Amino acid sequence: MRDNYFSSVNLFSEFVPDLVRRKSGRVLAFGSNAVIYPRGKSAYAAAKAALETLVRGIAAEIGGAGVTANVIRPGMTVTPMSREYFELTRRTGLCDRINGPIGRWLEPDEITPLVAFLLSDAAGAINGAILSVDGGDGIPQGIQIHRDRPGQSVHRDE
Repeated sequence: MRDNYFSSVNLFSEFVPDLVRRKSGRVLAFGSNAVIYPRGKSAYAAAKAALETLVRGIAAEIGGAGVTANVIRPGMTVTPMSREYFELTRRTGLCDRINGPIGRWLEPDEITPLVAFLLSDAAGAINGAILSVDGGDGIPQGIQIHRDRPGQSVHRDE
């Protein structure tokens, strides 16, 4: 909770009042699909769920002041911090089950365009949103993707 929630509370309490005074600015946080599918990371998922609720609360409270607040939920992304886990999933064949239909980890440059857009003036009407960049990992678990038959899917209970 300290790293994934309280650090954001402290950070937001420092700079959001100034954004409101200036009547301009963006609050952007990184959530996680673990909120939907904890996969053995319940404490992490709870912290990210709290963060998402915090950001949506900020969006509701200060949206009229010219400030927006949104969350990006990235899928598994190759970063210096995740590289060891990435290599493990690649070696063990688990990587093809990561990030849903695309079946691979994301590169940071697949997320940065959304970050840039949400921080721009063009995104002034997007407020309180939770946007996933996850290769489809957030697709409901009841849908099965057929990689051998692109464009086709079935519900698992059919």
